[in-house]
Amino acid sequence: RAGPPQAMAIKDVVISAVLWPILSLCNAVCVGIGVTLALPPLLVHVMTKGTKSFSKFDEVFSFLSRIPFGGQVLSFYVGMVAPYSSSISARILKLTKEESVVAINDLPWLRNPFNSVHAIALANLAELASGLGVMTAMQHAKGVRGIVTRVDCVYVRKARGAVTATCATTSLPSADGEHVAEVTLRNTSGEVVCTARCHWAITVKSA
Repeated sequence: RAGPPQAMAIKDVVISAVLWPILSLCNAVCVGIGVTLALPPLLVHVMTKGTKSFSKFDEVFSFLSRIPFGGQVLSFYVGMVAPYSSSISARILKLTKEESVVAINDLPWLRNPFNSVHAIALANLAELASGLGVMTAMQHAKGVRGIVTRVDCVYVRKARGAVTATCATTSLPSADGEHVAEVTLRNTSGEVVCTARCHWAITVKSA
């Protein structure tokens, strides 16, 4: 049972002050190790196959996921490209042109005063899963571009513990129009904690 909101908030602030620098250091070390381990096979790959095989997000994920700490490297890169998304410390678990799966841990600085993951952190996770999935699908299409115009979230239950967001990417429009990416967020028990509909404005460049 959650304690009083004020007491929970104070406890989370104290834990965050101690935990944040430790986790940041651990993540930096993992990224450094991942980059070091990835460089030799990356150089061999580029020399034998060129750089075209790394022109899409899912290709980069497929390469890095086979290397220890490669997932941290990709997550770090995504955080550099989209700094706000890095605030939730998400981990990319799967990335193809058909599906993206992203997860976060229940960290103290992501909580609300009621001892559960904050609604905006969940919305951020949903938008990130949608962004990775739709942008990867766009990379496999020709002349397709898009941008998020609206995110609608329905919160089903309090989110506690790790949360995983799954976005199944259906076929993109063949002409200018709207594409809605459906995202489902589940806890470690498989229960749905939130559903989201991310609306994308899609433009298709004429051949």
